[in-house]
Amino acid sequence: MKFGKSYNFVTIAPTVLGGPYKSMKLIGITSPTQALKDGYDVERLNALVYTALNQNIVALDGAAIYYFQNKSGDIIALAENWIVPSSIIDASDAGVYVIKLIDPTASDIEKVKNALTLLNINNVVYNQ
Repeated sequence: MKFGKSYNFVTIAPTVLGGPYKSMKLIGITSPTQALKDGYDVERLNALVYTALNQNIVALDGAAIYYFQNKSGDIIALAENWIVPSSIIDASDAGVYVIKLIDPTASDIEKVKNALTLLNINNVVYNQ
């Protein structure tokens, strides 16, 4: 994962950690020690995660803690081993589509606009 990009993903214990997460922007990576200093009780959360999974607790020693921000501006801290790797999808460009028309007429643009409206896509910018 890269800073500033947004991702969709699920966690290994959604009953404890929530999710599925959509369009979560990666804004930082830190250590468990620093996350605790920043006010995120990742050690307690880690114990809850593995208790919910009925597994022995896996220590966070050396684990990366990711700081994600949602579209509302809320920030969460998640350990790398709490995120299901196969579920991570780059969502940075989700919902952005480019349609290029070569020398379009006003009629061509109107047809595209009407087709998009039928698909309930109304937030469209036209460049000429």
